[in-house]
Amino acid sequence: MKRHLLKLIWNRKRSNALVVAEIFVSFLVLFVVLAFGLYFASNYRKPLGYDYGDVWRVEVAMHPIPDAQENEAAMRYQSILAELERLDEVEHAAGVLFPPYFFGTSENLFEIRGRPVKVHTNEGTDGLAEVLGFELLSGRWFGPEDDAANWKPAVIDAELAVAVFGRTDVAGERLPFFDEEHRVVGVISDYRKGGELSGSFPHVFFRVRPGVERGLPPHVLVKMRPGTPAAFEESIVERLSSVAPGWSFTVQPIERGRGSALRLQLIPLLLGATVAAFLILMVALGLTGIMWQTVTRRTREMGLRRAVGASARGVYGQIVFETVILAAAGVLLGLAGVVQLPLLGVGSFFGQGIYISATLLTSGTIILLAVVCGLYPGWMASRVQPAEALRYE
Repeated sequence: MKRHLLKLIWNRKRSNALVVAEIFVSFLVLFVVLAFGLYFASNYRKPLGYDYGDVWRVEVAMHPIPDAQENEAAMRYQSILAELERLDEVEHAAGVLFPPYFFGTSENLFEIRGRPVKVHTNEGTDGLAEVLGFELLSGRWFGPEDDAANWKPAVIDAELAVAVFGRTDVAGERLPFFDEEHRVVGVISDYRKGGELSGSFPHVFFRVRPGVERGLPPHVLVKMRPGTPAAFEESIVERLSSVAPGWSFTVQPIERGRGSALRLQLIPLLLGATVAAFLILMVALGLTGIMWQTVTRRTREMGLRRAVGASARGVYGQIVFETVILAAAGVLLGLAGVVQLPLLGVGSFFGQGIYISATLLTSGTIILLAVVCGLYPGWMASRVQPAEALRYE
């Protein structure tokens, strides 16, 4: 019987081709939406590696600095940090190149243990660990005790430590993939700069000593005392403008930047979900319409089946089965396309678990939709009586 139904579906391949193509496109779009949705949900449950509560970001616009004035600019920058530390409302202040929820980043591709690994590099001053509340797994944060060292201190996160050394207790080890000699002085927990929805990437912090070894970080993070009102932002700008005339400052809580970052990450997902929902609706209408038309045209066949002893339940199941076969054809085409993605290196950051889960959920959703779409046409077919076939004699 199933072989006969497959043959009937094949004979109507031209009329079914459009629906199968819609299912194929819907499968791909729904897979992408579900994969990103599962990826974001998985990331949201992981720790950030820092505490952004009561932390404000001060963006420092220093304008072009001539070489002859670099020392003066460095002194101004140090004065800014010192002035912030003197405020009663401020607990700690530190400079950083790429603060949390900031979309700028610096990536370097290195070969580690025979495989390419993207390492995100960042720079910070000595007090950054106190501002962001980093969890030190081993060692310490860099500080004045590193001034006399003949190598550059670095703090790495646990992911990079495991990727390079296979463990996290690596204080004192040399980082092997930089031209200058850098030694690890501490290891922090995985640092997810992009926020709750972003994945974790191997991360390394280099020490910044304004005017000594590196440039001036364009951002200053300030750990405020709990309960500091937002109106204090203006007071910070006024104080810093008096310390560094000619420079401009913008102050906002990281919490505000967090909201903007999350919206920018979620908006594409919501747009994709809207498109996927529209395509699923089109598929549902197409499947229901085709099977409805099929039942209408095959009234004689249904009546004859009932006349030779087929039950209403059997006829019902036949129509639902045909609907599922149509959907399965589109799903198989979608699976053939999705299987190519890992081979092309697309979406490798999802991980195998999310990739498989998204594939199964997408396939299950399409098949379940086909079953639902076949219910009403199947019910119509099951109500055809044997006498209906006589009308065509």
